[in-house]
Amino acid sequence: MRMHLKKRRKVFTKGKVIFILLFLGLFFYLFYILSENIGYYYLSYSEREARKIIDTSMSEAVSDNILEDIKDKDLYSVMKNASGEIEMVDYDPYLVNVFLRDVTDNIVNALEEKEDDSQNISFYIPLGSALQNPIFNNRGPKIPVRMESIGSVLTNINTKVTEYGINNCLIEMYVHIEIREKVILPVISKTITVKNDLPVSHKIIKGTVPSYYGGSISKGSNIYSIPME
Repeated sequence: MRMHLKKRRKVFTKGKVIFILLFLGLFFYLFYILSENIGYYYLSYSEREARKIIDTSMSEAVSDNILEDIKDKDLYSVMKNASGEIEMVDYDPYLVNVFLRDVTDNIVNALEEKEDDSQNISFYIPLGSALQNPIFNNRGPKIPVRMESIGSVLTNINTKVTEYGINNCLIEMYVHIEIREKVILPVISKTITVKNDLPVSHKIIKGTVPSYYGGSISKGSNIYSIPME
């Protein structure tokens, strides 16, 4: 006698199909939320690291050598009235432009040195850092992060004159630097703007600041810009 074995077919009821679809939908939704949170965590981490690199580059740009070069030069002049009150703070356009050019060139060179010439990578993030646990911070594969310059490096000089003691005033000079960079991860990116004011020099001179200026005078130079490619 021949026995015929009938194969049992799996029968999916309507209830099982709905359950499977709901399970898959929930799974992909949770996966999406998790990946989004991890992605933005890495983006935030990258932004912090990028800002550190840019801030360091700015500080290195205003080096001791540059400051030494302008130490014995007057980038600005102070004009007083007959009563010895300060009326205006003006600049030597040539010296200011030379100074800003040197600072801007130093920033561009410093940012370029931070990149890996072969792959244009600025830094790497350990995959384990997403766990926010000191044990795993430096574990796992490294995620490459690129920094791409947007537009130009902008620099200009700001000078502030304020009352200092009796019949004296304090002149403070700062270089204002503004840089736009795009932080690029494998699947996400963000454009950041970093601004900083770094001290250049200060001087105490005799001469009161007129009261109608509110006890202070501020003046800014023209903006110096170098496109970054």
